[in-house]
Amino acid sequence: MTKKQSIKELNILDDFMFNELAMQKDQEKAKRFFGIVLETILHKNVKVLRIVPQKIVQGRDPKHHGIRPDSYVEAFVWDGEDGNEDTDGESLTSTVMMTYSEIFDIEPNTYEADNEERRMRYYQALIDTKILLTGADYKKLKKVTLIMISNYDPFGCGRMVYTISKKVEEEPGYRYDDGVRIIYLFTGGKGDAQDEELAELLNFMADSRKENAVSSRLKEIYGMMTEIKNDSERGIRYMKSLEIEEMRYRQGKEEGIKEGIKEGIKEGIERGIVQTLASLVKEN
Repeated sequence: MTKKQSIKELNILDDFMFNELAMQKDQEKAKRFFGIVLETILHKNVKVLRIVPQKIVQGRDPKHHGIRPDSYVEAFVWDGEDGNEDTDGESLTSTVMMTYSEIFDIEPNTYEADNEERRMRYYQALIDTKILLTGADYKKLKKVTLIMISNYDPFGCGRMVYTISKKVEEEPGYRYDDGVRIIYLFTGGKGDAQDEELAELLNFMADSRKENAVSSRLKEIYGMMTEIKNDSERGIRYMKSLEIEEMRYRQGKEEGIKEGIKEGIKEGIERGIVQTLASLVKEN
């Protein structure tokens, strides 16, 4: 069990803080938060249309594994400079934007898990089952981008950005576009010259102190965090989440000990049987 942090010590990468930013009472602030993050990552203009809150996504039946993804975002993304009425997104109707919108699942992560690639594959598959209505044509399946932000290097190459896309092996120049993209971001990695703003964002997400809010956009997010940290209701909610986490940890540890004892007894019995049989054979 890791050392408990107070709510004042939390960074954006911490699960509780990220989800509080995502689910602020003022949803326009929450949309602004995601807008800043996505525009910085994608280097494009983004209009966040809606935020789907964190919830358990069940498997197709009780036998199949479910997940608890962080809040995901539906957004309209476009190229173009701010202020250009033809490309700023504001000149388009909400219906058009929803029609061509994309899904973004942003997962902050501070612990290294096994088989991350396959976990992301499973996340994408379950999200797809939620966004395509029964009987709808596959062409209506929205583009999905999974973004994993971690304070450890997922591939050990020292890069800030790892973008995963599919290709046809026999034709390397042909991109296999199934509408799925995966982006891994390492907060301590090295990027290209155009990634300076992204480097500032990632550094701030990993270490969310005031002195690391080096741009007006990051100062804006820092203001949101300050409001969250000074809210007594959120402080109580955070303490309860720690109690639940500790209870689950204790239960898991106890179950692990019990399972270990069972396996030990089983192994002991098996060894005893083998030794008994061996002695009988020797005697005969």
